[in-house]
Formats: sequence, structure tokens, C-alpha cells
Amino acid sequence: MLRSRVPFFALVGLVAALGCGGPKGVNVSGKITPPSGVKWVDTDNIEVRFVPDDPKAKSASATFPAKDPSFSLKDVPPGKYKVAVTITPYAGEKDSDKRKRALDPVNKKFDEAASKLQFEVPGGSGANSTISVTVDLAKETVTKS
Repeated sequence: MLRSRVPFFALVGLVAALGCGGPKGVNVSGKITPPSGVKWVDTDNIEVRFVPDDPKAKSASATFPAKDPSFSLKDVPPGKYKVAVTITPYAGEKDSDKRKRALDPVNKKFDEAASKLQFEVPGGSGANSTISVTVDLAKETVTKS
């Protein structure tokens, strides 16, 4: 009886080691530059979202402090994405309500509905594929770095 179970467990181990197959996601790292006329504060939070054109696909997002305006997204499936950005002042800061109102036009311009920022994530060549991008809100571009 033991002999018949050995090939089964060997097969299960082989399948687990090989993975499920299919397209692999890509790690996307990047930096973001502020739009013209906007100076963010170190305590502001920035959220960047990659929203897929394919309604069945999942979006990818990262939130990070403005003092280090760089982000990292893990295992993003290949495809075309709209890039949305939101800048949120830290609620505990002096004049945060005033800053929020000042940032509203920028946030509306780059929200999921209105953003013109586009990027196509290429197919990965493996689990550790990484691409770097620059999201330039002043130029309204997303480019591979």
C-alpha cells in the first residue's frame, strides 16, 4: 500500500514546485513627481493605483508618504492600466483642511474616472521581473525608467 502512495505524493510535490503556470505578474516600482504649482508636505500621503482596462482584472495600489515619493507594486498582471493618484494631507497637521481643499482639483484630475495617465505592464519573464516607471504629474505622463 505504501508503494502506491509514493508516486501520488511525488506528483503533488512536482505540481507544487512548478506552480500553476499562466502569465506571471510583474513587480512595478516607481517614483512620482508633483504636478505644476503643487508642493506636497513630507507628511502628505500619496496613493497610486493601477486600474486595469479589463474589468475582470484586479487593480494594484500603494500608499506612501510624500517625503519618499516612491512606490512598489507586487505581481501586477500584464495589461493596459489607467493610473490614478490621490494626495491626502495628514489630518493632524496644521491647516490640513485648507490643504485638502487646495489639493481637491489635483485629486479630481487624476482620479480613476478622469485620469488620462496610461501604462501598459508587459508580460513578465519570471516571478522576479521588475520594471521601473516614473509617474510625472506635471507632464501628465507615465514612462518606463
